[in-house]
Amino acid sequence: MIKVPKERRGNRGRLGMSMSCVICDEAKTCKEGTTFDIGKGGMCVFSNKRLEVGHVIEIQCEAIWDKPKIGTVKWCDKIEQNLYRVGILFS
Repeated sequence: MIKVPKERRGNRGRLGMSMSCVICDEAKTCKEGTTFDIGKGGMCVFSNKRLEVGHVIEIQCEAIWDKPKIGTVKWCDKIEQNLYRVGILFS
């Protein structure tokens, strides 16, 4: 079973469909991801690469925003080989 952190401050809506996004770290190393849920304060994505907790990242999801969002990785859970569920808090 997947754990959902209890610290969430706002409501998030589960998207009716997944959308591709690009996640870039401070070194501009980019990874592809897929959106899972989203709210005013943050989002959850699936990624095939592990993201380090505490890292500041840039998220580009052209289907949702016209410019990238900045956020901090709050948690990263391994679901299976090469699949991670990542919680991101927007700055």
